[in-house]
Amino acid sequence: MKILVYIFLPIVMLFCFPSFSIAELNADFEGTFNIFTTQNATITDTTTVDSGMGYIIKGKLCNLNKTLKQLNSTQIRGVSVEFDSSKNEVEKLISKYRIRKISAEELETTSFIYGYTPYLPLYSTIDGKKINIQIAYSDNHVKIGYPLILDGV
Repeated sequence: MKILVYIFLPIVMLFCFPSFSIAELNADFEGTFNIFTTQNATITDTTTVDSGMGYIIKGKLCNLNKTLKQLNSTQIRGVSVEFDSSKNEVEKLISKYRIRKISAEELETTSFIYGYTPYLPLYSTIDGKKINIQIAYSDNHVKIGYPLILDGV
């Protein structure tokens, strides 16, 4: 659970409390992030790709906080994080951050949860319902997207 808090909390703090200092992530944790932005930025230890509709900044989770700090939060269109964890930890995350499950589905070996949390300001509307977090998990692999997973599973 502690690892999930280190991942999700910086995203929440960035968008809800931009003046707060974001705590450093556990440098030993293995995982990756993608930030979708309209800002072209060269940031140490990341890779920036021009998607034709903006930029995707990719890196290791241990560099997420320093990357977010260097970006203009108004130009961020979405964030996804990917890491190894269990279904039980996903359920704890959903509970802790008051994520209301809007819908869920299973496709082959991957389960998807579409949810809404009051802690994140951006959202998409699907079937007339607000969605601002999408979680995909399979075996011990988790991907979380805000407001949706924008880069595939």
